[in-house]
Amino acid sequence: MRSVWFIAVLLFSAASEAADQTGEWARILEAAKREGRVVVSIPPSAELRKTLKEVFEKRFGIELELVTGRGSQIIRRIADEHKAGVHYFDVHTGGSGATLYGLAGIMDAVEPYFILPEVKDAHHWWGGHMYVDKSKQYVYSFLAFVQEAVWYNIDLMNPDEVRTYDDLLRPKWNGKIGYSDPRAGGAGQGNWTFLWRTRGEDFLKKLLQQKLVIMREERPLAEYLVKGKYTSSDRLVIQGGSAGGLLMGAVTNMRPDLFKAVVAQVPFVDVLNTMLDASLPLTTSEYIEWGNPNEKAAYNYMKQYSPYDNVGRKNYPSMLVKVSLNDSQVPYWEGAKLVARIRDLRTNNNPLLLKVNMGAGHGGSSGRYDFLHDVAFDYAYMLWQMGISE
Repeated sequence: MRSVWFIAVLLFSAASEAADQTGEWARILEAAKREGRVVVSIPPSAELRKTLKEVFEKRFGIELELVTGRGSQIIRRIADEHKAGVHYFDVHTGGSGATLYGLAGIMDAVEPYFILPEVKDAHHWWGGHMYVDKSKQYVYSFLAFVQEAVWYNIDLMNPDEVRTYDDLLRPKWNGKIGYSDPRAGGAGQGNWTFLWRTRGEDFLKKLLQQKLVIMREERPLAEYLVKGKYTSSDRLVIQGGSAGGLLMGAVTNMRPDLFKAVVAQVPFVDVLNTMLDASLPLTTSEYIEWGNPNEKAAYNYMKQYSPYDNVGRKNYPSMLVKVSLNDSQVPYWEGAKLVARIRDLRTNNNPLLLKVNMGAGHGGSSGRYDFLHDVAFDYAYMLWQMGISE
């Protein structure tokens, strides 16, 4: 699935026998030093490569060989080498879709490699031990973060009225909270899971008592907020990435007048062309989700919602479209083509920005500060569109 925003780790060698943790760890380090090298594949990032290598080699005194490249290429290499009886890589880091399908049946379970107490104990990890595969054995999510926000109209309320999630339980917000359906994939599900893990089931029950306006589509949800005077079209900014970027493109084509601005990050918007290219890593595995355009009925249906294919001669809101040069899940040219087509056909001149990250993949900048710079850029754009300079 094209959904952003986690990293999986896989290990390729036989699991060690259970033993005393301290002694076992010491023996593993000695064996690694004798071998002299650990080979890890990582997403293309100069900062990530530099930081990982420096910290790892300084701490353990073992050479770290980092192999960078598109996830699909690395996975294909690992699979081909496995068939030939060659086991060159020790660790692979990358996204979920290509990993789950490309390395199925050749991965070792992760947990036997947890040696140190602080690693084995799930309480030391935010949210506990998280796995991506259904069996919860092979694809481990060692990095977890949630990028969620509560949006409100500053013309109708004081921002200080909602500083924490607990503030949403106040009686004055009863029936006035819009929420993406957590039973469907996407932002609603991610935020619901975050609240369940951090606040507990009792909080969610109280939140439901606030008579949430739950919808599965962003367009009618936005229309509800506007018509209900909780916001207005000139104060409404929408944001989505990857498959969520498809949603941003689709609703913008349907109701461009409904939004002041749109932020689309690594958006999956050229649906037909991408799903007709079976050489791309996620195409065939996602026929079940988007449809197989080689079938006439599916092609006609997909053409109805594909953002690139539905750009028309109309006024468009301001848009910030962000792509990454090394993105293996949603190629950079999708967002670039969308921007070019809108520029060619639109009938107004609102700001339409294309921002290209020349050193990142699907998840954007990997360094902590670079990631925060990306977030700050998005917020600065939104504030600019709202006319807020301070």
